[in-house]
Amino acid sequence: MALDQDLNQARYEATELGGGRVRFVVTAAPVPKLGCLFLFVGGLCALLGGLVLSWGGLLSIVGLVGGGIGGYKFAKWFWKRDVDKRRAPGGEFIAGPEGIEVGGERIAKDRIHQFVIRNGMDVARQASVVRDNASAQRHANLALAAQVSYMLQVESGGRATTLAGGMTETCATGLQADVMKAMGG
Repeated sequence: MALDQDLNQARYEATELGGGRVRFVVTAAPVPKLGCLFLFVGGLCALLGGLVLSWGGLLSIVGLVGGGIGGYKFAKWFWKRDVDKRRAPGGEFIAGPEGIEVGGERIAKDRIHQFVIRNGMDVARQASVVRDNASAQRHANLALAAQVSYMLQVESGGRATTLAGGMTETCATGLQADVMKAMGG
C-alpha cells in the first residue's frame, strides 16, 4: 500500500513566549484519500437513483448522476467524521517549567506521570474476520488512516489528556521531545 503524500503535512510549530514557556501549535495531516469504498457507494446510489427515476429519460440520467455524486459525498463525509472522532486532529497548548496549559486547564509539572504517544485507530485495527471485499477495503482504509492518527497525551491524576493529534508517529515523537525540553526535562 503506497503512502499518501499528504502524510508529510503533519507538523507543529513552537513559539517562545518568554519565561521558558513555549506555545505548540499542531497542524494535523488530512485523512488520506480513499478509493474503492466511496466509488462503490456512489455507484450503488447512482443505480438506485436511476431505478427510482426510470420512468423518464432525462430524469433517469439526473437520478443516476445525482445519486452517484450524493452517495459518494455522503460516504466520504461519514468516513472522515468517523476517523476524526478517533484521531483527535490538531491541537494547541503551552508547555514550560511550571507544567502544561491545555484547553483552559493547567497541569503542574510535579503532577505529570508521563507522556504517551497513542494511535487513535488502534482499536479499529484489531484483528477481525474479513468476510468480503467491502470489509477488506475498510480495513485497508483504516490502516491508511492509522498512519496519521498518532496523538500525544499527558497522564496526570489518573487520567490522560490529549494535547494534540492527527500526526504521524515521527511528528508525535518530535513533539514529545520538544515538550519535554520546554519543561526542562
